[in-house]
Amino acid sequence: GKMAPLRYSRLPTTTSSGQLITSEYVEEHEMVLLTLRVKVVGCQYYNGVVHAREMATIIREPHNRYDSNAIRVDNMAGHQVGHIKANPFARALAPLADDPSPAIRLEVTFMQPHNMYDVDAIMTISGLPQYAGAIR
Repeated sequence: GKMAPLRYSRLPTTTSSGQLITSEYVEEHEMVLLTLRVKVVGCQYYNGVVHAREMATIIREPHNRYDSNAIRVDNMAGHQVGHIKANPFARALAPLADDPSPAIRLEVTFMQPHNMYDVDAIMTISGLPQYAGAIR
């Protein structure tokens, strides 16, 4: 199905009581807001190895010449293993990935890879409960 770009507004850097939202504050108060199944594509082009249940890091590539919404996926050893599939995923997730606030965090965990052309992964979006509305 088609996934609309996420409703998105720049997330605040302080709480309603004026406390600075630091990564420590977020770790104490965050919860999982959403989990999605995403596809990591293009793994056949990279030498990085993907294991089931391995976490990965994501890196936004706004200057990617093929797609300004590109989100690169690196394994924990720091080797590129692919990209989040552009449509519908990267297009919808790019604004959240761009947000400098620590109030929302994106993480990827690989599922069992069956081939290297498109690997299923779970994207977990965690953050402060008051911002759940930003990712409906």
